[in-house]
Amino acid sequence: MVPDHGDYFVQRRSNDWGEVFDRIAAALKELANPPMPPSATLEPIMAPMSPGEVLDRLAILHIKGRRIAEQAQTAVGPNRTTSLLAVREASLPHTPETGRVTADLRRVNEELWQLEDPFGPPEAAGTSDPCL
Repeated sequence: MVPDHGDYFVQRRSNDWGEVFDRIAAALKELANPPMPPSATLEPIMAPMSPGEVLDRLAILHIKGRRIAEQAQTAVGPNRTTSLLAVREASLPHTPETGRVTADLRRVNEELWQLEDPFGPPEAAGTSDPCL
């Protein structure tokens, strides 16, 4: 336990400085690495999204999956894609309209990617949207 500001580390037994230093080291270790409260653990946040947002993000992730070869990006992409595909399957019916919207979003996002390509992908500059 880390002592309050007014507490001192005193010898419990005469001339036993090793025990005092052990308690100081333990207190410093606790200060350097405080335990995370249960509320601080990172769990996925389920935020409401419109059907268009789900389809748009899936289109962007599809393009990223084809274009970005870095292992770090491909490791993250499938998890996001899988999550969004599950949302799509549960929430959006497979209709000719959703198929057309998906194709349109892929085409538009592909064109946007081409416009940004001379500057390199956003990930190269460290400016990618962490939500995608």
